[in-house]
Amino acid sequence: MVVGPSPLANYGNGQAQGNIAFQGPKSFAYDTYLYDICPADNLGVSFYFNAMRTDGWSFITDNKGRTTHLCGQGFNNYAGNVWSTPQVMQRARVVVCWANNAEPCWAIDSTNGIGNWKWNPYR
Repeated sequence: MVVGPSPLANYGNGQAQGNIAFQGPKSFAYDTYLYDICPADNLGVSFYFNAMRTDGWSFITDNKGRTTHLCGQGFNNYAGNVWSTPQVMQRARVVVCWANNAEPCWAIDSTNGIGNWKWNPYR
């Protein structure tokens, strides 16, 4: 997956790049690199996951990674696991946000900041 919002006018940009690997019907592991792309704008980037369960309900995770004021300083790596109980996860995707000092997810680009669905082969 490579996901990043379109740049805001007069601001920089960000990008999440990584992998979702389902480990069973109710969990997946992620390994994600988060980039804060210049120009410096006093905004960072963050990401979380949106998942759909087999019963038709969806859920979002808390923020799994966040950078602030790191423009041009490379990437930060975040890895972990997401679980869904008691229902089976049907699919999941990453959502990238602009972040400011007060809000870990200040704004979302609904066109380019949301990744493609990754389907769970264990569903």
